[in-house]
Amino acid sequence: MFPRLREMLAACGVALYQPGDYAPKEGVGPAIWLRCLIDTDFPGASPGEGIIPVILMPDIAGAALKHPQTLPRTVRPLVDLQIRGDVFRNRRQARDWNVGPFLRSPEQCLGLDVATDQRTDEAAAAALSTLLDYPLVDLPDRKLTAEEFHRLIEPDEVRGLLLWISDPDGARAGRSAGEWSSFQALIRAI
Repeated sequence: MFPRLREMLAACGVALYQPGDYAPKEGVGPAIWLRCLIDTDFPGASPGEGIIPVILMPDIAGAALKHPQTLPRTVRPLVDLQIRGDVFRNRRQARDWNVGPFLRSPEQCLGLDVATDQRTDEAAAAALSTLLDYPLVDLPDRKLTAEEFHRLIEPDEVRGLLLWISDPDGARAGRSAGEWSSFQALIRAI
């Protein structure tokens, strides 16, 4: 999902990077390399003039940035960037974003009418890769529930059920864990 998100954001003037093993063409590299990209001008590597650099730090909570000694050594060189830049987090609740609250927030995000239960938040997170390409105007004009997010992943649960009945192993093997989970949730609701 990171490469697709990186490509989509590049079209909007955002250069997305992530700490990891050195893969400069994919925007992934060690923390010191990321610092150099932002602090200096590496021709062909640093974000150009007017491009906003964003460093995605999965599995690093915003609260952990306040205590750098608890972070893995590999990301510690990035800690001071929160002072020179900004940490994108839910300002109202002072915590990291999850998909459901991100979709609901009218102040910082999309302001969609999304149910506030745990099932819906989990379904929205499972549908995230589908939501990246999904036109907002095509979302229903009613409160979005877990079922709507599951249907983004599995649009025809009856067809999926018939395929599963005819070939259970093949139907399971052809789906990712998130797709399988959405399929199961929709079938339980039938």
